[in-house]
Amino acid sequence: ARERESGMRMLRERESVCVAGGKRKGEAAAMVAQMSLALGLAENSRLSYGRDIKSFGEFLVRREEERTLINATRKDVLEYLDEAKKSGLAATTLSRRLMALRTFYGWLAEEGAIKVNPTETLERPKLPKTLPKTLTEGQVEQLISAFDGETDALAVDYLEQARPKLDADGSSDYLFVSQHGNHPLTRQTLWNIVESAARRCGLWGKVHPHTLRHCFASHMLAHGAGIRPIQEMLGHSSIATTQIYTHVDTARIL
Repeated sequence: ARERESGMRMLRERESVCVAGGKRKGEAAAMVAQMSLALGLAENSRLSYGRDIKSFGEFLVRREEERTLINATRKDVLEYLDEAKKSGLAATTLSRRLMALRTFYGWLAEEGAIKVNPTETLERPKLPKTLPKTLTEGQVEQLISAFDGETDALAVDYLEQARPKLDADGSSDYLFVSQHGNHPLTRQTLWNIVESAARRCGLWGKVHPHTLRHCFASHMLAHGAGIRPIQEMLGHSSIATTQIYTHVDTARIL
């Protein structure tokens, strides 16, 4: 407990410097990194939350008041969201930003870094109910067939032949590396691979890596997997995010 208190005190000191516009601006990311580790957030969630929390910190700086992420108030959060709304941001973006702040401040409160959670009584904007786009299990099989039915062989060939050449000095910790060897495969490259495979097998709709993520969750649920394990596998901080797949499953049945 003493070590945790010391760590949070250090984060508060760092945050007050970086958000107030000091020289150590990069250290604000330490708070998001520690939160992500504590909550087990997926990489994409960490990056998304980081951007939204940074945006709020920059808003506080622009107001030229002695406000930091640590001492921000409910009024600050409301004015931040109001400014974002007036700038034309969609309700989904506003909802995401508030979720990021609620997660952040909920974690700070639990760790004892703040006494009052400024987002505790705030409700998320009402959103139109849109369900994730998914493929049927047959279409997923069709997509896999785009690799000529030799996915196992391709995987072995990559691991035994291609990857050692790309990462000649063995310095990369990434499984899937780019042509530069020590860098991970980029999101855009993976997007292009999936999109190209979808077109080869006749799936001309919007099929991208996130579609496969949606398919994984909805198909797991359809075959009896529990919502909690799916939440953990997807890295969702809130089970409400995962529960959207229950609606996908119901919509498919109806």
